[in-house]
Amino acid sequence: AEQITGTKDLYKACDLLIKMGANMVVVSMGEKGLIARTKRNIFELPAFRVPTVDPTGAGDALCAGIISGLVEKSGYKKCDISSLPVDDIIDILLIGEAAGAACVTMVGTTTAVTRENVRRILEEQGENLRRNIKVYST
Repeated sequence: AEQITGTKDLYKACDLLIKMGANMVVVSMGEKGLIARTKRNIFELPAFRVPTVDPTGAGDALCAGIISGLVEKSGYKKCDISSLPVDDIIDILLIGEAAGAACVTMVGTTTAVTRENVRRILEEQGENLRRNIKVYST
């Protein structure tokens, strides 16, 4: 975000990227969680707690999980993410975070990123994490 916008402030960078035309901006902060911004909301999600073996590919897994969640929620239709209910956006972000969390638990970029592992992480930690998500209207 900083390379594109020239600002180190994550929130300002997200705002600028939205103004540039992005529908959703997601900035991973690793084990500190993520920040996401749509046209209407800012989301702050804490990270899932998993043992980190190899972080290689975690960002790619996060993106793949978000895409998978978006397809699941939108039914393959093109949509403005901001038009989705906030709970659906949270579900999408949680799937992405769970995929990234699964990724770091084994050596290799995709070894541990399976539907079963993502589902297990969501089942074990999802509700607790959901209680600690912060959502702000913009």
